[in-house]
Amino acid sequence: MGCILPSPCRGPKERCLLRRPRLPSPGEQRRSLMAVAAYVLVRCRGATEGKIAEIIRRQPHVRRVDTVFGDYDIIAYLEFEELPSSFSVAELHNIVTEEIRKVEGVSSTSTHIVTKKFTD
Repeated sequence: MGCILPSPCRGPKERCLLRRPRLPSPGEQRRSLMAVAAYVLVRCRGATEGKIAEIIRRQPHVRRVDTVFGDYDIIAYLEFEELPSSFSVAELHNIVTEEIRKVEGVSSTSTHIVTKKFTD
């Protein structure tokens, strides 16, 4: 906390109404936690969308799975809550390639990382 007046208050810190919280140092910012979310679009071989969707739904970090019409057959929403800021996109890539792409019947995926959420 720091005083916003040009010369600091001389009274007790608890009673100063003009104190504001200090910004975290770069080291503290690096240790902070963040959330990462991504949509994974899945193409399936044959008419196996329902079975594949059930398998994907049980994977770690998968919050929602929908079957859809269009270029892709399934859209999965993944959310990684309170990850250390050292979390890398490579780790997300590993989850997609090791868990989702290896499901029998999945022909391809396309991953889209959320940059800003407008609703909860």
